[in-house]
Amino acid sequence: MSKKIRVETHLHTDNSKDGKIKSADILSALEKGLSDKVFITDHDETENALALARDFPGIIYPGEEVYTLSGELILLFIKEKIPGGLDLETTVRLAKDQGCFISIPHPFDRFRNSRIRKELPLALKLADALEVFNSRCLFPADNEKARLCAEKRGLLFTAGSDAHVPVEIGTSGLLMPDFSDVQTFRNSLEKAEVFGKLSPFFVHALSSFEKWRKKSRF
Repeated sequence: MSKKIRVETHLHTDNSKDGKIKSADILSALEKGLSDKVFITDHDETENALALARDFPGIIYPGEEVYTLSGELILLFIKEKIPGGLDLETTVRLAKDQGCFISIPHPFDRFRNSRIRKELPLALKLADALEVFNSRCLFPADNEKARLCAEKRGLLFTAGSDAHVPVEIGTSGLLMPDFSDVQTFRNSLEKAEVFGKLSPFFVHALSSFEKWRKKSRF
């Protein structure tokens, strides 16, 4: 039986408008064993994700949390930034043209304005996986609803801390066999186990402050 590794599939750096995590914070978390591999999924940005994936191949992978007109999608193994603000089907088509793995983040988080709502049935047909645990969900029932939905639909699971500040890194993710590309990642997800805990409420205030600080250039 192959050893399972800890994988983070939803993490933001300071390349996100509300992110405070620097490259050094991610490397420190990896050194401490909080994660073995991470996907960087900044909001509508890929600069840090692509750069760190080049510098640390096989450990850090590029992704993007892109805002469609219907809500957010997470695109893993991205090669080139896809702009936000496109319709859902166009975004998915562009992502698949790049060979991305597509996951729907925080699908039932009752406080998340950015989640896909009205077009969730369509998104479920187009996506490869559903995020069934997000540490930034305030209510455990919202994550449980996502897991039940994924099981009912036969979708693969993803999970992540949705970290925006360093203290969140590694709070949740997947225990899964090792992988090296999209196909082996997909295969490994079939044997993945979700782990994690919810983040404390104050992390939301920290990322909101960071968003305000960058906007104000304080």
